[in-house]
Amino acid sequence: MGAALQGVSTPAVLSASSRFRNFKPEHEQNIRVSKVESNPVVEKMKKVWAECGFFSYSIGWQKSCNRIFEKISGIECSAEDIKTFCVVLVQFQDEEEFATKTGLFLSALINNSKDAEFVIYTTHFIEPIHYLGHCNTKNITVEGDGGYAIGNEMKSGSITVKGDAGDFVGNAMEDGIISVEGNSGKQVGIAMTGGEIHLHKNGDISGHARNGRIFRREEQIFPK
Repeated sequence: MGAALQGVSTPAVLSASSRFRNFKPEHEQNIRVSKVESNPVVEKMKKVWAECGFFSYSIGWQKSCNRIFEKISGIECSAEDIKTFCVVLVQFQDEEEFATKTGLFLSALINNSKDAEFVIYTTHFIEPIHYLGHCNTKNITVEGDGGYAIGNEMKSGSITVKGDAGDFVGNAMEDGIISVEGNSGKQVGIAMTGGEIHLHKNGDISGHARNGRIFRREEQIFPK
């Protein structure tokens, strides 16, 4: 895995995202953890989640990220298992840096799965999930909003966000296709070297993409 958000100040990003923490999404799915039927795989995911501990920028982004990916490497799970676990995760969202840990954790589970198609629900979380699709190689549909750095360092596959996305969509992505049906934040495609990003509404590219293509409402805006 490469470096995190290239050229972006992590404290500034965290400050920008913290304003969401006191607000619940306007349209929540009728999802309740008590109604989720657990299974041995989901229970193992919960155990590994606990073993990973809190995500900490103080020990280094890459070190924390590698710890998550290494812990998950032994879990064999299906797309349905991951969908169930995504609902279960709501009980942990008071943890420190929950949004970042969740995005990386789900990304690792998805990349490690033998399945190719995944649906991730996010409307039941208090704040958007960051880094969803980190190093992605699969096809992901996000039912709800996404946080910052959707498709971070993406390798291939596709990510479709049905809601809004935060800043840095497609940060350092190498290939694949990202489609955001709602609004996107700042610096879309920063440091991207390949692939395509499709913005159906608003989003600022700020001229930081290196290669690849970016479209807004079907019009190519990078490269001109």
